[in-house]
Amino acid sequence: MHGCIPNIWHDLKAYRRFLKLDPKDREIVFYAEGETYWRYMGPVLERLAGDYGRDVCYITSSPSDPRLNLSAPQFRSFLIRAGSIRTIFFAALNSKVLVMSMPGLGATYIRRSKYPVHYVFVPHAMVSTHMVFPKGSYDHFDTVFCVGPHHRAELEEAKVIYDRAAPELVDGGYVWLDTLMDEAAAGPVPGPQHQIMIAPTWGASSLLSHDIETLVHSLLEGGNRVVFRPHRDSLIDEKAAVDRVIQQFGNNPAFVHGAAAARPDIMLKTHVLVTDWSGSAFSFAFGFERPVLFVDTPPKINNVDFQRYASVPVEISLRNEIGAVIGPDELARASHVVEDLMSRRAAIAEKIRRVRPRHVYRMGESADFTARYINDLIAGMEPQDR
Repeated sequence: MHGCIPNIWHDLKAYRRFLKLDPKDREIVFYAEGETYWRYMGPVLERLAGDYGRDVCYITSSPSDPRLNLSAPQFRSFLIRAGSIRTIFFAALNSKVLVMSMPGLGATYIRRSKYPVHYVFVPHAMVSTHMVFPKGSYDHFDTVFCVGPHHRAELEEAKVIYDRAAPELVDGGYVWLDTLMDEAAAGPVPGPQHQIMIAPTWGASSLLSHDIETLVHSLLEGGNRVVFRPHRDSLIDEKAAVDRVIQQFGNNPAFVHGAAAARPDIMLKTHVLVTDWSGSAFSFAFGFERPVLFVDTPPKINNVDFQRYASVPVEISLRNEIGAVIGPDELARASHVVEDLMSRRAAIAEKIRRVRPRHVYRMGESADFTARYINDLIAGMEPQDR
């Protein structure tokens, strides 16, 4: 309890510093629950500040977020952690626009302000909006940027199902995908030893609950370098399962985990991604044009109304387009399936290049477009000279 008191005072001090800003300096606010959300919104923020000269405030709830140490014109950062100060901050926010990459506005601790703030959602995943995310996750935003036609179709369908107004849907693309494609074009080519990354999702659908040890053993026995990269939520909610895997394989020099598995360049050097229902599959495949091996664990359905939708999630429809699928009872032959995928990698890459434009808007220009849209949104709120 005593350890929380310094945090509260620190957050209160940050909040007061925010409130002391001239209203013009805090018209645009970006919020990141964790530092990883920067990858989805950061390039947009940078363009608003750099290309349009907009003053931008960045609120993060992560004490280790490196942007807290960033000093740049038109940029101000504030650390406001989980707790009562953060709840008050959002309830009393008096800015023109709040941009965030976390769904669930109005259903979590983040509530709409009593002031007329325009809430903008920038996607942090390419997966469906109606299966993985709970009912109503996007209802309280004013503007939602869609990765591709599947997002637009799902959210338009929600409007019909629930007979209510939908947010303004904008064909925005996926900022993080553009970054990955740039990295792939400029970055190193994977080495001769096959590096396989295992990136399970969290929860009941996770590989961590479906004999992941057999999967790791098969891949190591096949002479592969195996990178184990569990979801950040699994490090808390499924820590015992994560620890069990590390304890069993951690002494094998071909098994990479922990800080080494979290390095920014590790995915760029990966030949094949192995996952279950994680959205990282589509970032990896579309970003690097490399295959994914899906383990068909039970679907990750978090929407109680999912069966009311006709739209088929891309997590289901695209699996065989970007790799292969095996059952949880087939994990012992995972190494052989990976070898087959590698033997067909050129054909799979060509198929990904054909499929990608049909599922992603504005490739290569998502951040530019999103920043321009938000800048125009702000401009439309400004009083006109008479």
